[in-house]
Amino acid sequence: MARRNRAELVVTVGKWLLWMDLLIALFVYSSVRDGSYFFVYWFVGEALLGLALLAAGLRWRKLADRKLAQLEPPGQNPESLEYDRGEQPDRAA
Repeated sequence: MARRNRAELVVTVGKWLLWMDLLIALFVYSSVRDGSYFFVYWFVGEALLGLALLAAGLRWRKLADRKLAQLEPPGQNPESLEYDRGEQPDRAA
């Protein structure tokens, strides 16, 4: 479970960096127009880092979910229940 939480944190940081990168994108045009490429490099670097963290976090989360599914006793997996008929499991029990 700790691995899944760490993966969720990495995904969140990656998404946060990508959203913050949109703010930097506002300055890219004026930076290039003035002859400076500072914000261009910042934009590209932050985008690459955000995408790398997002991809790594998603991969780690998938591996953690797979490992947790292997540790679960047979028949206890809620995804194995029959939802095809529109029946929902009773969560009160």
